[in-house]
Amino acid sequence: MAIYFMPMVLFPLPPSLFVTVMSIISCLSLANGGYMETKGKHMQYSKFFNVLDTKKPEDHELKLSSRNGMILAYTPAFLVGLVSFAIFHNRDLRFIMAISVLTIHFFKRVLESRLLKPPTKSS
Repeated sequence: MAIYFMPMVLFPLPPSLFVTVMSIISCLSLANGGYMETKGKHMQYSKFFNVLDTKKPEDHELKLSSRNGMILAYTPAFLVGLVSFAIFHNRDLRFIMAISVLTIHFFKRVLESRLLKPPTKSS
């Protein structure tokens, strides 16, 4: 039963020059990132704005809290996942599983962002 089920879910990628080139670029990029981390040059990362910037922020820059940014980013993706069930209702099992997993993932992200407590200002 499990052996019969696996080809319905997993399938090999078709050979493509684009896929091969993108795989090589991805591997080289990851190797470069790892090398730079070992040398002490860490990536400055912020999902929505640069919180680690020591320069004085300019007044015209839009500052977005992580909570609001997550809601803004994940809610449309969740809604598209819901709508895709109505639009693509007569598809195969693999497609239904993919949109189900994506919709559940983005629903979880929306719930996480809604349940985050906003920062309180201490006196």
